[in-house]
Amino acid sequence: MESKQTITLKTFDNKLFEIEEAVAMEMITVKSFFDEFADNSSSSSKATIIPLPCYSYKLAD
Repeated sequence: MESKQTITLKTFDNKLFEIEEAVAMEMITVKSFFDEFADNSSSSSKATIIPLPCYSYKLAD
C-alpha cells in the first residue's frame, strides 16, 4: 500500500491539521504558497506548515 503525501495546514486560530497533498494543491492559497516559497531540494511538504490566515478551524473542520 502506497503512503500518500500530506501537508500540514495551520488556521488563523492556531489549529493544525493534515490533508493529502493532492487535495491541498486544489486550494489556491496552498498552491500559491508552494509556487512562491517551496524549496524543491531536500525538504518535504510534511515538514512545511502552511498558514491559512483567512480560515478558522471551525470552517476547515
